[in-house]
Amino acid sequence: IGEGALVKSMASKLLAVIVVAAACIVGGPYMQAGVATAGLGAISTIAASKAGPFTVHFWAPMSKWLISGASFLDLNRPTDKVSLPQYTALTLTGAF
Repeated sequence: IGEGALVKSMASKLLAVIVVAAACIVGGPYMQAGVATAGLGAISTIAASKAGPFTVHFWAPMSKWLISGASFLDLNRPTDKVSLPQYTALTLTGAF
């Protein structure tokens, strides 16, 4: 693949990410309202929460839990194959 084709490919992927992000930002409140009023029990209650999955407050600890969970996959991995950036992030975020 030539550099021009690579740049075009990267640009189209970036445009797709921007479009999806914009759709999530614009459509998020409508989606939250739809799920919150759908009568789905605990799912509707969680969606309606001010600190639920439609806010940034939900995703910070969730990403921390996912990074911690992913570290369990490294228990049997050789030490030269362990992700240094992942464990650096895990250590730094655990310090606060």
